Amino acid sequence: DWRWAQEDNEQSDPERLLSYLLAARIRYDDRGMAREASVARLIDRGLNSQGLEISDVSIAALGDNGIKVDGDWLLIGSPCKPMSDILSETSWAGSYRRSLGELDGAQSREKVQFSPSMRLRCVAIPMAMVLDQGEDTYEEELPFGVEDIE
Repeated sequence: DWRWAQEDNEQSDPERLLSYLLAARIRYDDRGMAREASVARLIDRGLNSQGLEISDVSIAALGDNGIKVDGDWLLIGSPCKPMSDILSETSWAGSYRRSLGELDGAQSREKVQFSPSMRLRCVAIPMAMVLDQGEDTYEEELPFGVEDIE
């Protein structure tokens, strides 16, 4: 019975693309040191860091890769070489803008400045699709207790 596996894979193609992008790891420069973090981690740091330097570094790293947080929207630039590189070995390599545009509430936007050298058209995705909005997380009860482990 494989129903449990099918239930876990009920994401649409655009939702899988967004999940892939958020989990993608990107390299960036942090005060002269090479670092690497997931896109989701950089978005979180950019939005929630108390230290201005950490926030600025995160925002710059995202911008250099064609990603920008604009209020309640996550902007993904297209066409964008760094984004194409992230998706190069996936089925979305050439059509990620169209796929992202199929997400609920997504909008097409005219040119936006992502970094000093990158001004691109983009897809705007509601941040509610990106960040946890306080929903309860599902926890499965294990078929044994802590006392059974000893």
